[in-house]
Amino acid sequence: MIKDPESIYKPNVRKGGWYKLKPDYIGGLMDQVDVLVVGGYFGVGSRSHMMSHFLCAVAVPATDGERPAVFHSFCRVCDFNLHCMMSLSAYC
Repeated sequence: MIKDPESIYKPNVRKGGWYKLKPDYIGGLMDQVDVLVVGGYFGVGSRSHMMSHFLCAVAVPATDGERPAVFHSFCRVCDFNLHCMMSLSAYC
């Protein structure tokens, strides 16, 4: 989903700054993307002892074989089942 930060969501409206991009819409969209988990958020309630959301970022390509030093966050990943969250939290 791509949206204009100034737009307001309106259900069942197909214009107005909210655009859905699917792999079928754009050729080459689902090529390889290197994504890093750069942060996490603790859950609430019964999930307060584990990470329930993860912040992902892509690296800005470095020059001359250097390691990337700049990363741009672009999404937060959530909606894991409890078993998956417990497995992922073991690495945090």
